[in-house]
Amino acid sequence: MIWAVLIAGGIYIMVIAFFLYGWEKLKGFTPAQRECKTFVSVIVPMRNEQLTITRLLYDLYGQNYPADLHEIIVVNDHSTDQSSQKAGYFQKDNIKILSLPESHAGKKAAIRFGIEAARGELIVTTDADCHIGNNWLRCLAEYYEKYSPVMILGPVIASPRPSASGRTSSPKERESGLSLHIGEASLSGRGQEGGFPQMQALELFSLLGSTAGAVANGYPIMCNGANLAFVKTIYPEIEHIYKNEKIRSGDDMFVMLELKKKYPNKIHFLKSTEATVNTLLINNLFSFFRQRKRWAAKAKFYNDISISGTALIVFLVNMLLMTCLVIGFVKGNFFYFLILFLIKSAIDFPFLYRVTTFFGEKQLMRWFPVVQSFYFLYVCFTAIAAMITPITWKGRVIKY
Repeated sequence: MIWAVLIAGGIYIMVIAFFLYGWEKLKGFTPAQRECKTFVSVIVPMRNEQLTITRLLYDLYGQNYPADLHEIIVVNDHSTDQSSQKAGYFQKDNIKILSLPESHAGKKAAIRFGIEAARGELIVTTDADCHIGNNWLRCLAEYYEKYSPVMILGPVIASPRPSASGRTSSPKERESGLSLHIGEASLSGRGQEGGFPQMQALELFSLLGSTAGAVANGYPIMCNGANLAFVKTIYPEIEHIYKNEKIRSGDDMFVMLELKKKYPNKIHFLKSTEATVNTLLINNLFSFFRQRKRWAAKAKFYNDISISGTALIVFLVNMLLMTCLVIGFVKGNFFYFLILFLIKSAIDFPFLYRVTTFFGEKQLMRWFPVVQSFYFLYVCFTAIAAMITPITWKGRVIKY
């Protein structure tokens, strides 16, 4: 047993060290506020987001990027709440609110509908429940013009600190006649108590760091559609992904994998605090596991050895941790569990510390012992549940 623990722990250390090396190799990027020429189209699929769409559209309306160089296309995916009406208040020259035809449904269909209506050279996607800073589009555009990537993966985090839900309108917003109603929902904590928000945030930083490190080393394994950009000229090469409605989600990953084959060195991670998208924290354990289970269920379609290998190693190490814990309870000896737990923590801690520090969130590391103590149980549970239970999203059963 000790050899299994040492070998598994050693392999895990090499994998996370690989990501850490990539993260450190990436240079941070800050926009120079120079004149840009790229026309950008932002696609926002929306389904039942009445509590968050107003704030996102205020963020997009207030971008520090020329209005004549970008457009915002919100595609309503048959929402059954007030999302469409709330988004409609923002219908302006460069903000379009479209509705998905009755014959189509799902996030992939909504993004496809938006892309086909887009005029931009650079297509950018985000989610309707996100919060973004004023320099988001400028950062993406300047990076694109400087390095000419085919695809840009941006950072997605979830800060548990209080959000600026009480912010006042800018002069530009007041001049437009739009009224601010973002007090309906806070994108940070949503009134959550205890350490659940902090633990979620820390886990997302681990995914972010792994994404960035893998890309920097030339082996992209993850991305997030909440902060993603690609050149529209390659759309004909990935159009079939959006047309495949048998798999109704996972478009971000499938697109990345397709482009990875054709443009292996043209997928970049944008390491910048100003390019960051802040996603909504989940307010209960049931919804959290349901989301993670949905993420895990798509893994069987990723025909990529880098992804499969990494996922298998992470799963097996966490399953071995759980096995050692069970053996500990049965035999009253937790030696193997403690050894593997310490080996895993010895690389996880410096990795997470470096990533959270870059984003000014290193105070989250105080929750590291708690997250580390439960993470292996959650990984095993969601992986198994994804294989044997139905996957749902916003009232729909998703078939994989």
